[in-house]
Parts: sequence; structure tokens; C-alpha cells
Amino acid sequence: MEDHKWELLMKYQDFDYIVEGTFKTVNQHLSLAINHLKNQEENQGKLKIMFEVSQTAPSNLQKVIPDHETSEVGNEKLTAFINELGTRIEWLYALGVSYFLSEKLGEKLISAKSIKTMYNQAGIQLPKNIHLCINQCVRKKFLEPIGKSEKQKTYFITESGKAFIEKQIVSDNENKKVELYESAEQKKLVESFMRQLTEKDRKMLNATVEMEQRIILFMYLLKKHGMKGPVRPNIMYILMVKLYGYDGLIRSVHLGLSRTRPLTKKLKLFNKVHYTLTDEGTQWIETLHGNITKTT
Repeated sequence: MEDHKWELLMKYQDFDYIVEGTFKTVNQHLSLAINHLKNQEENQGKLKIMFEVSQTAPSNLQKVIPDHETSEVGNEKLTAFINELGTRIEWLYALGVSYFLSEKLGEKLISAKSIKTMYNQAGIQLPKNIHLCINQCVRKKFLEPIGKSEKQKTYFITESGKAFIEKQIVSDNENKKVELYESAEQKKLVESFMRQLTEKDRKMLNATVEMEQRIILFMYLLKKHGMKGPVRPNIMYILMVKLYGYDGLIRSVHLGLSRTRPLTKKLKLFNKVHYTLTDEGTQWIETLHGNITKTT
């Protein structure tokens, strides 16, 4: 960027001039103009600036131009919106925040930096790698790159991304009406399991953070306490609720469970999906928790 020669036409109401030089040079004049506008106390309405570019627009730019007026939204509304997502899956949170930026705040150009800012405002723990979350959304065609802005890779949320989030919110509202247990037998199994948990079992559960790891540990402990047959995905959801206070979607737990393969195996019994822990999964959880799993 610094190697290019830039030309900037600055036109105020009472004075205009041309600046030529490096990007740093012209950017200084842009910054000066913007700060000058911001400091005008008599400006009660919108602060207006016109920018003319002597090239064609970036690809897909028309898709991200705001098509409606937006207003400032308080942090409490952001938090309420995030809670409506009903999930703890990191990439889905990132997509939800992107939706909020785009559709609620009118900030159509989305970056890792802007997503992180929203996470902090909503009091959400940042993922280990926000760029990985964004890349997952791009692979799913829910976010699409458009270029760079302020030295940040910039994206916009696609129509399929918007539809996915809107469906997620509807599903969460419907999910709150669903009965926790699928049967009296399932309730009895869960209650028996909860009673059998030892202090060391709970120590392992408390040391486990990721949803997928928790699910594998549930299956390991179920097997350890004599429940060796394949289990329904709903049991993983119930244990997430009982042991971790999970308040997200059942479907989100199902998605987490599907990502545990090949450490788990998907089966169909009595025309219903079940999962069982594989030998590889048993070895993995014992390695993860060391000698704790080898004693009761």
C-alpha cells in the first residue's frame, strides 16, 4: 500500500485542495477532516462526508449496504439476543454476533475485531480462536469475505447465514416448551446415574470445559457405572442441564455429539438414533484425565 501513489481531493464548503503522496499522507488529511466534523458542536444532525473512488466497487459490496435506518441498541438487548440463540457452540455464537452487528446495528462490514467487541459487551467468554470460528462460518457459506477494512479481514453475513440464525432463535423458543425426559425409564436412568457419581467423577466433570469433551466423559461415566448400552442423544442434553446448568438448545447438544465421532459411534435402534462410546473414545478420555479415570 505504501508503494502506491495516492491522490486525494478534499472539498470543504469554503475551501478545496488536492493532496498527493503515500497512503499515510492522504490518510492524515482524511483523519483531520473526520475529527474536524466530530468536533463541530453546532452539528446536531448527521455528520456528512462524501468519498469518491476512481475504481469499481469491491465484489459483493452492494449486498452489504444498509437498506434501513438503524438505531443504537443497548448492551442489555445484545445480551438478551445472545441468550435467544440457546447454544454454547463457538462458531454459532460468532455468527449470531455477526447477525446482531449487521441486522440490529447496521454494521454490515464485520471483522474479528468487531465481533470481539460485541463478545465483551455481552459478557461472553471469547473463544480460543475467533478466526477459526469465522472460518467455520465462511466454510458453511454463512459469512463471506469482502476484502480488508482498517487492516482487518472483512466479511458480511449471507442470506443463508441470516436465515440460519433466525431459525435458531425460533427453534430455541420452541425448545423451551419441550419435556426434559423422553420417558419415565430415561428419567430413572439419569437419576440413578446422578446418585452414583463419585467425588472423583465430579472432579473430572468440573475439569472439563468443551461440550464435546463433556459428552464423551458422560458416555464414559455412564459405561463405568454399568449403563453400557447405546444411549439417546437426549440423555447428553439432560446431563448438560443437570451438571452444568446448560440452558441452550437440545439441537446444539446433538451437533456437539455428532462432532465426537470417531470417539463415539452413531447407531439406529428401534428406529431412533443412539450413540455408544468406542474403544478409541475410552482411551482418549483416560489419556485426557490421566490416572483419575483408573480408580473409583
